[in-house]
Amino acid sequence: MKYVLGLLLFPVCAYTQVNMNVKAGASEKNIVMSLMFSYEVRRTFIEAGTIFHLDRRNPAYFGANIGMSFGSVAPFVGYYYRLKSNDKPKENYGVPNFGLRYQYAPEILKHFFLTAEVNYMDKMFFVLLGAKVPL
Repeated sequence: MKYVLGLLLFPVCAYTQVNMNVKAGASEKNIVMSLMFSYEVRRTFIEAGTIFHLDRRNPAYFGANIGMSFGSVAPFVGYYYRLKSNDKPKENYGVPNFGLRYQYAPEILKHFFLTAEVNYMDKMFFVLLGAKVPL
C-alpha cells in the first residue's frame, strides 16, 4: 500500500518547490518590506506572508496570493487583511491584491531568483525588488 501511495505522490513531489521571498520597495506612502513563503507546483504558486510599511502611521498587510508563471512573468491575485490599529477596529479590514512579478535567474546565482514586483492593493501601488530563495 505504501508503494502505491509513493507512486501516486511522485509526480506531484517531483515538480514542487518551497521558496522564501524577501523584498523591499516603496508604496505611495512610505518604504515597505515584504516577507513571503511560497509553494510552487509546476507553474502555479500559492504564497502567504506580510507586506508592511517601515513607519507606525501606515498599515501592515497579512494575506495570501495565488498565481501562475508564464516564463519569467507571473501575474497573481490575493486577499490581505489590513491592520492599522488595535484601538480602532474599523480601520482594519480585508482588501484584494492584484500584481505582476518578473523573475530572473542569473547564471552566477544558480539557486536564487531576482524579482521585481508591482502590486495594487488598498488604492495604492507597491513596487518591490528582492530575491526568491528555495528552501
